[in-house]
Amino acid sequence: TEALKKIRQNFSGLRIDAPDDRIGEFVSVETPSPATLKWTGIATLKALNFDIGGKPGAPEIWGLVRHHLAMHRVLFLHFDEAQDFILNQSGREANSVINTIKSLTQCERWPVSVVLSGNTVLADILDSDFQLGRRVPPVHFENLSSAGDTSDVADILQQYLSAADLGFDMESGIEEFISRLIAAASGQLGLVFEFILEAISLAFDAQRQQLHLSDFQQVYRDRTGSVDGANPFIAEDYHGINARAVLDGKLTKQTGPKKSWMVS
Repeated sequence: TEALKKIRQNFSGLRIDAPDDRIGEFVSVETPSPATLKWTGIATLKALNFDIGGKPGAPEIWGLVRHHLAMHRVLFLHFDEAQDFILNQSGREANSVINTIKSLTQCERWPVSVVLSGNTVLADILDSDFQLGRRVPPVHFENLSSAGDTSDVADILQQYLSAADLGFDMESGIEEFISRLIAAASGQLGLVFEFILEAISLAFDAQRQQLHLSDFQQVYRDRTGSVDGANPFIAEDYHGINARAVLDGKLTKQTGPKKSWMVS
């Protein structure tokens, strides 16, 4: 989502023959709840600055969508969390959603490039329909790994520390700490940023000039409510923690004095 926001900035200028400057070349639609074909069409019209009246059905709504896409010369139409748009349907409705998306890309009057962003489930959906997958080729943002991304994450941390004018007493080697940070974030770059910023905020609140490992431990506790045994900044065997499950609040302890943590 953040990457697409940056890309969108490159397509914010006026279009040739467009009626006004209300709509840019790149229009983003947040998937509504419920994410039905009709309500997503209404959300798309709102993103195009058109308020719908009456009670039209889904075919009429999407006809209006195609009309306004052409009228405003929109080149790219982006649906965020698109897996909800497709998965939350019955079988027939899901086919209607896929056919509607395909129709936008092959409209004779004004075809648009459709951008679908979401989680890894979305790639499976695209693979299930050959024509849609061919029109919307997937681009994956790979998870961070301790094996290949330690130096990059260390550079990110150092830039934040420099900007905050803070030192860092990490109590262990930099590679060990970065490995724990990547594990705690479940390989998600955005969470790495958030953990660093929240830890720096704790140091500021305490009026310290040093960032401590305990700041990251506290950030993880506050965010997840997990015990120390499920905290990658504390646990000795942090590689065995399913951080994604912890972050989603789905971790429980097996019975027995020496049982490990598992997904509930």
